[in-house]
Amino acid sequence: MIKLLYILRNRCIMGMESFFIYFIVSDPSIKDKLNETLKEQFYVTPYNLPRKNLFKKKIIDPTRIVVCGRILLSCRSLNDYSEVCLEACYSDYEINVITMFSIYKKLNEVFGNIKLQYANNVLAESIVDLDHFIECLNKCNVEKRKLFFNKYGDMKVNLLPGYFYDYIKWHKI
Repeated sequence: MIKLLYILRNRCIMGMESFFIYFIVSDPSIKDKLNETLKEQFYVTPYNLPRKNLFKKKIIDPTRIVVCGRILLSCRSLNDYSEVCLEACYSDYEINVITMFSIYKKLNEVFGNIKLQYANNVLAESIVDLDHFIECLNKCNVEKRKLFFNKYGDMKVNLLPGYFYDYIKWHKI
């Protein structure tokens, strides 16, 4: 159980409703600076774990933040670099991708030389523009994205990944 909690705290976990990308930053100490850097340009809040009727009180996950009410961001520092995970829901895919790209631009401006990674594969050493960013995301998400859109359609609903199935259940989709 403890090992599972460690994995859940330090890696992006996703279901069918969400997609993610890693930004690899050569600075291993950005974790402390990340929140303040993002607050300069974005609305940043703590991440409240979905309660699922288990708890009466809100539980804040100290390892994650929410950017613009739509992107779940976590960061872990490794020996000689940092790994920033951005996770979002397919329910508002286009806007989420644009927001992720904006976060990439801000972090690249401040910390420089950010690589895109999916699983253990580096997708790009640097990103030229939004179209290049979308192309990189599509390389790793095309099948899953098709499955989501075939099942739920193009929803255009801003949800964090952990809240998607509650929304589906509530709206009987």
